[in-house]
Amino acid sequence: MNTKQTKGIEIENPSKYMTLTYAVSLTIIALLSGAVHLMLDQVIEQQSQTGKIVNISGQQRMLSQRAGLFVLHHLQTGSHDSKLVALDAVDKMLINQNFLLQRHKENQHADFSAELNALYFNPPDNVQQNVIKFADTIKGILTSPNELNAANLDKQKQYVVDVAKTSLLESLHSVVEQYEKESLEKVDELRFAQNVVFWIIIFTILIEAIFIFRPMVAKVTLFASKLQREANYDALSGIFNRRAFNLQSAQQFNVSRENDQPLSVLMCDVDFFKNVNDTYGHSTGDEVIKRVAQVMLENTRNSDVVARYGGEEFIALLPRTSKHEASIVAEKIRRSIEGIEINIDNHQLRFTISVGISDLKPSDTDIANVILRADEALYNAKESGRNQVILSA
Repeated sequence: MNTKQTKGIEIENPSKYMTLTYAVSLTIIALLSGAVHLMLDQVIEQQSQTGKIVNISGQQRMLSQRAGLFVLHHLQTGSHDSKLVALDAVDKMLINQNFLLQRHKENQHADFSAELNALYFNPPDNVQQNVIKFADTIKGILTSPNELNAANLDKQKQYVVDVAKTSLLESLHSVVEQYEKESLEKVDELRFAQNVVFWIIIFTILIEAIFIFRPMVAKVTLFASKLQREANYDALSGIFNRRAFNLQSAQQFNVSRENDQPLSVLMCDVDFFKNVNDTYGHSTGDEVIKRVAQVMLENTRNSDVVARYGGEEFIALLPRTSKHEASIVAEKIRRSIEGIEINIDNHQLRFTISVGISDLKPSDTDIANVILRADEALYNAKESGRNQVILSA
């Protein structure tokens, strides 16, 4: 059988499957994209919070220096402005310290690493205790200087100098470094998680492309092939239908005209087909149609166009074939069909066909002229006794 005309594949309409698959795929990608977006928001928020915390913890160092400097200036000069600046500095230190430890106070050790907890509450740094002691000392010096004797005042002044320049400064510096270190670690963790989800999205897209979209495309392709087959092929015989033949024959007509090549048309009709249906039933008639189609395919070339033209009528377009060459092909088809036997209840059914042949003339304006002459030749074959091949004039 010619490979150019094969049976279609029956498949269901894939639109429901496509819609569901597409919706599921988009949902998965949307959820993963949402996760990446949330993680990115967390990274931005973490960086914002980190910047604020590092900035405030860094202010503590500056404020401790400011308070120490201006309290000493006040004691040396008696400047009221220096006193106010020093008091303002220690007040801000206490406010900042309260902010830094707020979450710790609300939930013991919440968001506090072991390192920060040790810096704030354990020796040798004990930042929380030292900040409060430093602030209280500054306030005591500035608010009740008359209550301190000279020895105590000198001792307090020396404490302010030592703490502001060395131990407290170093401890506050360690706190800032620890905040910076932990913030970078948190940001790195979030970025790592973000990258993981990103690659999960890429992997998901690849999996969907392989296991979802590829099968979906295959289903669509099969469905499109089925639609194309139904539009161009006869369901019973498996060969081209009249619509497909008209399209291809018109194209071939133009090619033959442009290249000055011969072109022939065979018009075939099963003799007494109505009697076959009436006597043996339509299932037997269907079998006859299939056998004729098969014989025509077996005796024509891949470049030829064979079609069921309607009912028991068949047509074949033979490019680059003269009328004489076409008559040889037609006679082979006629003899092959004449020799077919269909077994029906121990009875051998035999049938014949009549064939009319025409070829392309210089005066033909389209393929319809050639088909019309082949149809007239077929009519003459029928009138002349059937089971024969007649050539048009």
